[in-house]
Amino acid sequence: MTRVLPGLPLPARRPLHQTRTRAVPQAPAPVVTPDPAALPDSLDLGTAMLGVTALTLVGGVVARALLG
Repeated sequence: MTRVLPGLPLPARRPLHQTRTRAVPQAPAPVVTPDPAALPDSLDLGTAMLGVTALTLVGGVVARALLG
């Protein structure tokens, strides 16, 4: 922070529109296409996640029924 001594004028500030920097243009992101060979793995993972979710819900219902 700049120290201001008594009796001296405040340092001049630049207007906000002069302090902003311009955005640097970037290359567009590459388009990613799914690999057909990797599709069965992702389907297996989705099936496993669905199974875990179903078991969790069933386990919660059973536990609630047993514990009253």
